[in-house]
Amino acid sequence: QPITILTARSVVGIVLMTPWMIRNKFSFPNNHLSIHLIRSLAFLFGGLALLSALDTLPLTIVIMITYTSPIFVCVGAVFLFKERMSILHLVSLIMSMVGVNVLFAGEKVFDFIGITLALVATVMLTIAQLSLKWLSLNEDKVGIFVTQLLFTLLPFALLQFVFGKQIEL
Repeated sequence: QPITILTARSVVGIVLMTPWMIRNKFSFPNNHLSIHLIRSLAFLFGGLALLSALDTLPLTIVIMITYTSPIFVCVGAVFLFKERMSILHLVSLIMSMVGVNVLFAGEKVFDFIGITLALVATVMLTIAQLSLKWLSLNEDKVGIFVTQLLFTLLPFALLQFVFGKQIEL
């Protein structure tokens, strides 16, 4: 059950991070709240899509699709952060795409919903990683993680409480 897994992950993360939060007098960041929200929503929908895709597709297919996320993160960083792409980066991106295509070539997958969910997860992972990069330029990295846990715990817990075992994506 995707919601149960993601809720448990958030609860365990918050429990483990509570001593850090107390020691550092953690409070929600006043700046860049919208970016934190975007990252948290991307994690929320990406996590649900990823775990739901695993219900309908083999693990190997889901992993092959989501392994394209670093490619999109690299390309997005060029446009959003004006990072320079060296020839080594370009060769790595091309090799990654070729590798995914070679691995995917022998697969016969006709599960439209599963592939769509895996692609949604990939896009959401890309958005989460790009927003993390932006936030890490301006804020404490542990605080970024804790904020995301706190932002996603309530929606996961509410979904778990309202739908329980009834929800299936």
